[in-house]
Amino acid sequence: MYLIYLITILFFNSRTNERIEIEDVNFEKYLVEQGIDSDKKIDGKISKADIIDIKALDLGLKDIHSLSGIESFEKLRVLNCSTNNIRKLDISRNKNLEVLVCDNNLLDSLDISQNINLVELNCRDNKIKFINLQMNPRLCRVDCSGNLLKFIEIPESITILNCSGNEIQNLDIRKALNLTSLGCHENKIEHLEISNHLALTDINCSDNPLKYLDLSKNINLFNLHCDRTYLTKLDLSQNPKIEWFSCKGNIFSSICVWDLKIAKERAQKKSYGVQMWEMDKNIKLVICK
Repeated sequence: MYLIYLITILFFNSRTNERIEIEDVNFEKYLVEQGIDSDKKIDGKISKADIIDIKALDLGLKDIHSLSGIESFEKLRVLNCSTNNIRKLDISRNKNLEVLVCDNNLLDSLDISQNINLVELNCRDNKIKFINLQMNPRLCRVDCSGNLLKFIEIPESITILNCSGNEIQNLDIRKALNLTSLGCHENKIEHLEISNHLALTDINCSDNPLKYLDLSKNINLFNLHCDRTYLTKLDLSQNPKIEWFSCKGNIFSSICVWDLKIAKERAQKKSYGVQMWEMDKNIKLVICK
């Protein structure tokens, strides 16, 4: 029994005495400044014992080019490495990661398949061409806007999605029936099927070649932006909760509404000096039979 105990202690000590390579000077500088790197030296290494219990790192705006070594922070739950010059991010061993913010970098790929506890992902403004969200059952908030995505399949756990500013032609949100907010503007989407997404309150589908948009089931809609599309008609007769609305630069000249008086009042309403309904001057609000 004593021998087993001794072997266990020796194994634990060997792990905690292990030295982890940190190749980026600014990454290690942060670890020293935060009192994480106990030897207080910029020598390209850190003791495993120093990082074994670290749960959060705020590395935003640190001019970091590489996060090599981050995979050894195995208890990490929150990682913010926003606005750096990172080209590759290996988080395959960060199994406890819940929040990842890696926007405004130089990533052309991102593998989160091993991060099954991930709840929130912000990878906007990179150069990512493909991302798989199907292995993250707890993921509910995703911002992957400003990348080079052409296709994305959204899992059922997602409630807030911003995939704007990509090259998406096919946005598959069939499983994501709990979506409350959808930002898909500035893409190449021709058809958007949201008739089963009854929880939706916010939609921005502007700047897409959309030809048809059925909002008849989205009775909780509060915020709608559909500027500069190919829509030939717009029916809001089942959307009495809409407070913020924009539909400039389309080819239709009238909009069906639920109540003419209330809709006209909202069209004139302002909040802190901002027009809450923005439409082209030729647009008429009408009651459709």
